[in-house]
Amino acid sequence: MYFQMSKKANPREIALTLLHRVIRSTQENIPLPALIACEENYWHLNNLEKSYLNEITYGVLRSFSWLDRILNGFVSHPKHLSPLQIILLKIACYEILFIKNIPFHATVNEAVRIARKRFGKRQAGLVNAVLRKVTASSSEILAVTQQHESDMYSHPEGLSQASSIPLWLAVMWCEHYGNDIAGRLASYLLSPPPFCWRINAARAESHLIRKKCIAEGCEPFGAYGLSLSFPASKKAHSMQNFLQWEKSGLISRQGRPSQLVAEFISLTLSQSVQGKVSLWDCCCGRGGKTTALAEQGVTVALASDPSSFRIDALRQQFVRIGLKVPPVRCATAQEIY
Repeated sequence: MYFQMSKKANPREIALTLLHRVIRSTQENIPLPALIACEENYWHLNNLEKSYLNEITYGVLRSFSWLDRILNGFVSHPKHLSPLQIILLKIACYEILFIKNIPFHATVNEAVRIARKRFGKRQAGLVNAVLRKVTASSSEILAVTQQHESDMYSHPEGLSQASSIPLWLAVMWCEHYGNDIAGRLASYLLSPPPFCWRINAARAESHLIRKKCIAEGCEPFGAYGLSLSFPASKKAHSMQNFLQWEKSGLISRQGRPSQLVAEFISLTLSQSVQGKVSLWDCCCGRGGKTTALAEQGVTVALASDPSSFRIDALRQQFVRIGLKVPPVRCATAQEIY
C-alpha cells in the first residue's frame, strides 16, 4: 500500500531531524519516544504516517552499522558527506531494502527532493546516483547478507557490526552465553518486536477481557500476556476494541520479555517471607514492569529513574490502570543508595 504524505509535515524529514539529534547528542539523555512526541510536526501526521515515522526511525537505529557497510560499497568518499547526508541515505536504504509497500522510485524521488532542499542540487544528484545503485542491487544485497549472516554472528566483531551493538557488549555476550546464543540474541535486535498486550491482573474483569482478546485472535502467553496476531481483515475493528480497553486501564502495551520478567519476579517475591517483601525498582523507566508488578500484588516501596520524563510517564500509567502511584524519585540508583 502506497500512501501520500501530509503537506504540513513529512515523516522522512522528521526522522532525519530526530536521528541526527540522537546520533550527534549522545549526552542529551532524552528517550527517543520523548523526542518524537516533542517534535512539533509530529502532531500534523495522521496515524499511518506516525506508524511509518516510528518504523523508519527505530529501523535505521537497529540497522545503523549494517547500513554503514552497505553505503560504503556505493559511496566513493563517505567522509566527504555530512552526518545529515549519511543519515538521509540510510533512511532511504532502509526503506528500499525493508519496506515492501512503497515503490522504489517513490523512495528515491523523495530522498532527492529532501537532499535538494537541504543540501543543494549537486548533493541531490549524488543521492540520486547512490540510491539508484542500491535499488538496482537490492536483491543481491539481501542475498549476500543472508549468505554471510551465520559467519558474521560467529564472532564478536561481526556480531557488533551486523546488529549495531557496541563491541564491548558483543564480547560480553559471547563470553557469557557462547557465540551461538549471542548471535541469536543479536539477530533478534534487528527484528521489529511483536505487538503485545498485558491484562490488568488487578481488575475483577481480567479473566473476561482475556477471553475476549483471545476471541479477537490474540495468542496468550504467560499468565497475563497476549500477542496480537489476528488477520488483517479483522485488524481495524479489533484495534478499536483494544484501544478502548487500554484507555480504560484494562490492558497495557508491553513486550513479551518484559511481561515474563515481571511475572517471574512477582512469583519469586510471593514465595519469599510469606509474600511480605516490598520492592525498589531502581531503574523504572516509564513504568512498564513497575505497573505490571503492582497489578500482580507486589508492593513497590520506591520507583526511581534519572529521567523526569520517564517518572512523569510512570505516574500517568498508574493513574490509567487505577492503582495508587508508589513513592517515586527522579535520581540515579547510586544517588539514592
